[in-house]
Amino acid sequence: MGTGRGGRVAVLRVGEGGGPVAVLVQRRPVPRYDLRGPTTLQVDAGESLWIRVPLGAGRWRLRTTGLSAGLDPALEVLGPTGRLLGANDDLDDNSLAAEVRFGLETPSEVYVRVSADERGRGGSLQLEAAAAERRPVVPTRLQSGA
Repeated sequence: MGTGRGGRVAVLRVGEGGGPVAVLVQRRPVPRYDLRGPTTLQVDAGESLWIRVPLGAGRWRLRTTGLSAGLDPALEVLGPTGRLLGANDDLDDNSLAAEVRFGLETPSEVYVRVSADERGRGGSLQLEAAAAERRPVVPTRLQSGA
């Protein structure tokens, strides 16, 4: 997946039937961002930007915020072996922001693709990484004989 200094991306994804779905080869080095705080990125309409992000083991959330007017970003996160960890276009019906939640068993460097919808505008956004909270399971108490 990543090779040499600067980490170049070469990804072959396998579809449900075992055949290839998509191939990406990026010859330019993929920049590395630590995302210790919100990081501003610029992406043009219809274009994609790949970055590498080192993260520790655990549950993570990557989210776009501070979107330029008309920017509709999408996120795709690939693990160190090229396996898709998660993807999202719109956070919900009321937001064009994107958010991906995923888990890592060991500290790893993930590859993040940030893309802008070709029908919208390009612009700037902030990308944030944070530990994802586990959603609590609320136990249900069953009453017998009621």
